[in-house]
Amino acid sequence: MIRAFIYNELPPGLHLININPFDPLFASFYASFLLSLFVAIPMAVRELWAFVSPGLYKHEKDMIKYAMLPALTLFASGAAFAYFIIVPFMMKFVLYYTRVLGVEPTLSLKAFVNTVVSLTMATGVAFEYPLVMGALTFLGVVGARTWRRNWEVGRARGVRDSVDNIARDHRRGDRDHDRDHTLRALLRRGGRRLHH
Repeated sequence: MIRAFIYNELPPGLHLININPFDPLFASFYASFLLSLFVAIPMAVRELWAFVSPGLYKHEKDMIKYAMLPALTLFASGAAFAYFIIVPFMMKFVLYYTRVLGVEPTLSLKAFVNTVVSLTMATGVAFEYPLVMGALTFLGVVGARTWRRNWEVGRARGVRDSVDNIARDHRRGDRDHDRDHTLRALLRRGGRRLHH
C-alpha cells in the first residue's frame, strides 16, 4: 500500500533516490500516518463528541452535528484534490523544469513523501474555509451581507496585485531604460565637448 501511495504520484522519468539510511522508514511512517489519519478521524471525533456533548446546550449540539459531515467532506475533498490533481501536476512540472535545466530528474524519497503529505494535509485544511465562514456568520462575528458584498475582494485583490506588480516592474524597467539613455546622452555630449 505504501508503494502505491508513493509511485501513484511519481511521473515516469522522475526517479526517487535514498539519501539517508532511515528515509525508507520515514517515508513508510509518514505515508502510514496520513492513511491512518483518514481512518482514525471519524473514531476520534466520536470519542471527542462523547466527552464534550454532556456539557453543551441543545442548540450547541445541533450546530456541531450539522457541521460535522460538511467538515469531514470538505477535508476529504481537499486532500483528494491535492493528491489526485495538484501533486501530479506539480511533479510533472518538477520533471519538466529539471530537464530544461539539464539536471538529472531525481528526488529524495523523504522530500517526495514530505511534500505529498504536507500538501495533502494543507489543502484539506484550506478546503475548510467555507465552513469557517459559515461558523463566523452563525456566531454573528461577520454578517452574511459582508460576505456577499466582498466576495470578489479576495479574487480581485489577487488579480490586482499581480497586475500592479507587472506594471511596477514595467515602470521600473522604463525608468532604468530612461536613466541609461540619459546617461549615454550626457556621456556623448561630454565626449563631444572634450573633442572640441
